[in-house]
Amino acid sequence: MELTRKSLYALSLAMTVVFTFGGWLYITYLTDHTIFEALSHGFPLWKQLTVGAAIGVAMGGVFSVAVFMIPWFEALRDKAREIVNAIRPRWYDLVVLSLAAGWGEEILFRGALQPVVGIWIASLLFAAAHGMLNFHSKGQIAYTAFLFLAGFGLGLVYEWAGLVACMTLHAVYDMTALAIMIAFTNRQGKNGEDDVNGKEGEQTSL
Repeated sequence: MELTRKSLYALSLAMTVVFTFGGWLYITYLTDHTIFEALSHGFPLWKQLTVGAAIGVAMGGVFSVAVFMIPWFEALRDKAREIVNAIRPRWYDLVVLSLAAGWGEEILFRGALQPVVGIWIASLLFAAAHGMLNFHSKGQIAYTAFLFLAGFGLGLVYEWAGLVACMTLHAVYDMTALAIMIAFTNRQGKNGEDDVNGKEGEQTSL
């Protein structure tokens, strides 16, 4: 299926519904608390939002810069360029898609699974759900390790601050990382066009 803005929204909505419904069923029938109790667990709401946003911005900035600086992440850079060129995302696309991911994934992996299976298994399932239990190259190993560690870190934030903090962290991280990666991709694309135009100008002047 060709990747377009419409197909990306459809996939995001479908995953959010599946994760949210699955998380709700799991919490309702396999734990001793409700989804509302899971959401109210932890710090006061304002503090969860603040903590999640601060960590999300920091992690998103560090990771996205690392992706464009470390050679191992070449495959991920290529994938980012492919997506950006295919859908030409706008700022509101980043907001909607990031909020959807933060809500749905955290309801399932932290709110539902972690209290039952533990932080280690929940983190492994989080990496697996992103299709990244893949060890065929250094870049894939590095990204798999990152996803597991990210899931583990989110699990620690869940236990320390609460589920809303995890949702906020996840959403803000996605927004920050995507915005920076899009900026890098667009800049590199522009530089590439400038190089091509410069070479064509040189050939024309000969």
